[in-house]
Amino acid sequence: MIRRLYHVLSVVAITHLLALGGLVGFLVFSGRLDGRRMGLIAQVLRGEIAGGVSAASQPASQPAASQPAIAEPAEAALARSAQQQERLQLLLARARRELQDQIELLRAVELDFDRKLAELQQQRQQLLALQNKLRQQRQDAGFAKMLEYFSSLQPKVAKSLLQKTKDADVVAILMALDANKGKKIIEACKTPEELEWIRRILELIRNADPQRATALGEVVGR
Repeated sequence: MIRRLYHVLSVVAITHLLALGGLVGFLVFSGRLDGRRMGLIAQVLRGEIAGGVSAASQPASQPAASQPAIAEPAEAALARSAQQQERLQLLLARARRELQDQIELLRAVELDFDRKLAELQQQRQQLLALQNKLRQQRQDAGFAKMLEYFSSLQPKVAKSLLQKTKDADVVAILMALDANKGKKIIEACKTPEELEWIRRILELIRNADPQRATALGEVVGR
């Protein structure tokens, strides 16, 4: 009889132990029972903490502030830092490529602008040369007619007309006329005003061509 009772109690104890082990395994697997809570339960069973079972049996849905912060492993931190650096290097490389593309585009625009500017300057030089050529041709034709006209005039008439002409034009005409015709025009100057005028003209001719001034002669002291 006592042996049968002992056997029954053993079976019940083993059953409870297995149930308790399954419960503990379930709690550990589900995350509701960790090392800290097991330590608290052991302290309660030893009588070190009174009424601590309720604290150990609190649901895992308590606010995160009541649980200590879990430090990030060093390997994970290094891996994340390496990823950030790699991402930053990619961004910098792309920015450098975009900047280089912009620089090359600006250089191309600058070269095109310089080329077009050089073409415009060349066209301007050609236009100026053509204008000067046409002007010179007109001046040459007009000057030739003017020389022919003054050559046909009497010296006094020519002198009177030249006095009404700009000094530069008078110098050009007297330097281009036949020397004898020029001397006659100079000799036609009689009055003090005419002599002062012709001296000024001869001085200009001397500065431009001393030999021509000598060929025309000087009217002094009249």
